[in-house]
Amino acid sequence: MAESTLSLVRNDLRKAVGNMLGAGLDLTAWEPDFSTRVDMCIDIGCRSLYEPPILAGEAQAHVWSFMQPKLTSFDLNATYSTGTVTIVAGAVTGSGTTFPTWAADGELVISGVPYTVASRGSTTSLTLDDTGVTAAAGSTYTLQHVDYQLPDLFGGFRGELYLGGSSGTIGQTLQRCDIHEILDLRNQAVADFSAQPCKYAVFAADQTGTGGQRWQMSVWPTPDAEYTVSGIYSINPYQLTSTYIYPMGGLPLAECLRESCLAAAEVEFTGSPGVHSSLVLPRLAAAISRDRQMNNPGILGQNLDYSDRRRSWRQNGPRVQHLGLGAMSYTG
Repeated sequence: MAESTLSLVRNDLRKAVGNMLGAGLDLTAWEPDFSTRVDMCIDIGCRSLYEPPILAGEAQAHVWSFMQPKLTSFDLNATYSTGTVTIVAGAVTGSGTTFPTWAADGELVISGVPYTVASRGSTTSLTLDDTGVTAAAGSTYTLQHVDYQLPDLFGGFRGELYLGGSSGTIGQTLQRCDIHEILDLRNQAVADFSAQPCKYAVFAADQTGTGGQRWQMSVWPTPDAEYTVSGIYSINPYQLTSTYIYPMGGLPLAECLRESCLAAAEVEFTGSPGVHSSLVLPRLAAAISRDRQMNNPGILGQNLDYSDRRRSWRQNGPRVQHLGLGAMSYTG
C-alpha cells in the first residue's frame, strides 16, 4: 500500500525547522552543530506530542490510539518440580531435571522457603542470589516463574487483561493491584501455593543506568498450569532517524507534529515561545478529536430499559465476576 504523498518524513521536519531559523532548505549546507540542535528540537517536539498535556476541561491526558497495539501472546508458565536438587553455597545441581529457560526470572522453593534465582547455567544447573543456601542431595523443590519481563517499549496496560488457556478461563479477567498486595498475599500463603491467577501487578524493573527503564509483571497465585494473558498496552515511541523516517500517527497528526517541532525550536534557539508555540494547542485539540472519532464506536448500543436489573442490584447487591482459583471442593 502506497504512503500518502502528503505524509511527513523526518527530513521534512528538519527542513521546516532550518528554514524557520534562516538556514535554508539544503540540509547538506548546515553546520554540524546546527544540524545536531535541529535534531534535538525534533526529538523534543515528538516527545511533547506523543505524551500530550491535559487539555482544558479534561480530566486526563489523551492516549493516542496508534500507541496501543494488542498484546496477543503473553504466556504465564506453570511451576516446575521434576527431579531433585542438591545445593552447595547457592549452586543448584539438578538430577533428572530440565530447568526451563525462564528459570533465571524465577524462585526456587526449598522446604517452604523461596530463594530468587540469579542465573541459569544449563538444564541441570542454577545459581541462587543467596550463596549461603544448602540442601542435601535428593531434595525436592518447586521452581516458579515470579516476575515476567514486559516488552521493551511497554508504556502501560490499557483496559482489562484477559486470561486464557482452557475453556474454563475464557473471558475471565485479572484484577490489577499494587505489587505490595501481591507480596503480602505470597507471605500469607505457603511459598509454593499455585492455582489459577486472579491478580496482577506492574512494577519497575531494577535500573542500573546501563539501559533504559523496563517494566515487569507479577501475578497471584503462581500459575498451576500454562495460561495466556491478552490485552492492550501503550508503547513508548521510537526516535526519528535516517532509518526510521516516518513519525507515528501518520498524516492526521502531521501538521500538529510540525508545529510542535517548530515550537521546540523557538524555545531552543530564541529562549522564549513564539507564534508556533501558540499554534500547538489548537492543532493538538483537533488531532485528539480526530483520533477519538476514528477509534470510538459509532453507536453506543440499544436504548434498553434496565430498571429491573437496578431493582435486582438494590436487593441482591452487585453481580461479581468469577475470577477463580482453580478447581475447589468441600468435604463436610
